[in-house]
Amino acid sequence: MLVYILSILTLLNFSGKESVKLNDNVKVEIFLAGKLMVVPIPGEELRVSYMVPDSLSKFFSIEKEDSLVRISFSDSFKIKTLKQLKHLKDTVEFFIELPQDVIMNLEIGGGALKSDIELGGLRLKKLILEYGAGKVHVKFSEPNRIVMDYLEVSVGASKIEFSMLGNANFVKGEINCGAASLNIDLGGKWKEEAVLYINSGLASITLQAPEDLAFNVIKEGIVNPGLGEVRTKNPKFTIYFEGAFNALNYEVYEK
Repeated sequence: MLVYILSILTLLNFSGKESVKLNDNVKVEIFLAGKLMVVPIPGEELRVSYMVPDSLSKFFSIEKEDSLVRISFSDSFKIKTLKQLKHLKDTVEFFIELPQDVIMNLEIGGGALKSDIELGGLRLKKLILEYGAGKVHVKFSEPNRIVMDYLEVSVGASKIEFSMLGNANFVKGEINCGAASLNIDLGGKWKEEAVLYINSGLASITLQAPEDLAFNVIKEGIVNPGLGEVRTKNPKFTIYFEGAFNALNYEVYEK
């Protein structure tokens, strides 16, 4: 009986694999829901594996047009009930492999999304992350292989964690968040004189840094208990923080 039920559930799922060869300066847009895992791979080919309930397959597409690749649910896809939300988390899965040998602009976002994203060793020129509600872990285990011009993060009521953010190798970064939980590991190889702007309200923010990392934190705003301003000699980078009613925490760790 159990085997029969599992067979029926399998038939109700729409799954597959697709690959696209990319050229330099391509823009890759990923707007999804459910579970998402992203990893880097050698070469110039983007690969997508997916499992989507048959009832939602009409909303999902992978499109390529000139220098744009879009992996997404259509705009007509809506989450209307908590039951639908739970169903998404349990049944929708994506595994995306991004090529390390192609210069790209990357945009990842969505709602009701649980993401584990490894971006180390890519050639990202620009990175944009946009989340409504979800749980996100973004890692840069290796340095970005070119200088990233810009990093932008916008999150609502999400829990987001960055590991080895210095390896993103950006010139300018901006994080905008509402009532979110934000954990930033500042480890990695920072670009000299990089700047990171954090604008938030009603957020819980934790900065974690190696004990020998020199950087500045400059604060503006009201009722932001916890971490005060930080100024060091020969800082590698500067964080500008602006907002109100945030809880700021700071932790130091050994390499």
